Amino acid sequence: MVKNIKTVVLTNTRQSGRFSSYISDCAPNPFLEYQCLADSGINQELRDRNKFPINPWARSNILFAGIDVIRAIRVLIFDRKVDAVVCVYENTALVISALRRVFFFTPKLVLYEVSSPGWRWRDWVMSFVIPRVDMVLTLTEHSKLFAESTYQLKRPAIVTGYWVDDTFYYPEAPKTESQALPERFILAVGDDHSRDYPTLIQACKDLDISLVLRTGANLKVPEEQRKQVTVISERLSYRALRDLYLQAHLVVVPLHPTQHPGGITSLFEAMAMAKPVICSITGVTTDYVQHGKTGLLVSPGDSAALRATILRAIGNPVEAKHLGVAARNFVERNLSIAAFTQRMAEAIKSVVRNDGR
Repeated sequence: MVKNIKTVVLTNTRQSGRFSSYISDCAPNPFLEYQCLADSGINQELRDRNKFPINPWARSNILFAGIDVIRAIRVLIFDRKVDAVVCVYENTALVISALRRVFFFTPKLVLYEVSSPGWRWRDWVMSFVIPRVDMVLTLTEHSKLFAESTYQLKRPAIVTGYWVDDTFYYPEAPKTESQALPERFILAVGDDHSRDYPTLIQACKDLDISLVLRTGANLKVPEEQRKQVTVISERLSYRALRDLYLQAHLVVVPLHPTQHPGGITSLFEAMAMAKPVICSITGVTTDYVQHGKTGLLVSPGDSAALRATILRAIGNPVEAKHLGVAARNFVERNLSIAAFTQRMAEAIKSVVRNDGR
């Protein structure tokens, strides 16, 4: 009988609340990853980030909050018999990578994803941690290339990619919450700085379809479009967000030029819901959207091209439906929890068994 591999995972944000508050079909299932990894022979336990004052930096920038010295020391003392420690981003691995020899700590140290460079303190943490871990796992090919070209790794990085809860986001999901929405609308979702809503708003001017934006960003909608554009600024429940996807005619992910994986979450959710998607071309989105096959791509910042692509999608319902179905099939093959955990399990097994992959 093959022995299961024991791991602990350290995150740079607090995660316990997602588990304690989970109600079936009210949100993506936080237990799925752990359950599926266990089925693949990887037993994983969470070592959550401590609150203030146990973690003195808990209220500061996420880089410092995720370092959490007390958590790291506890892992070094009490998790000596695990096979691997999976650290989500480099800050969570800092103390362990610095003290593992002092504590004669033998479990493998796995870094899950690296941050973008550019901030002095984060760059220093990355330069210290990344060469010292036993394996680097990344979300994207871009991160893999960055890690391998910038640091001397102990072994080649492995791309495990993303996953979306395709059991929560699915085309036949029931409508659960009542919202006052236009009868026919384009949807865009997201708060971060990568979103380019002004270009989308301009592209939709005078179109015979409404635009719904779920964002907390401070937007200025032109007066002549205020009847066309609905901005939902408050946070929504996961089911209310899923309802938006269900009712949307089309989902657009408008992005500024970036190598950062902005927009990925809403892109994957829309694809899992079998919605036709239009997405700006960035260094990451082209890994997941095949133009004319699983969605439509458009150059960032080009409102005329975006408008033409929107007209193509709403004017060709048969093609739009085929794009949505193909997007869902892509999610099931590549972004489902089953596909992701298989990649993750194989990567962890390779470093624990030291097979050189």
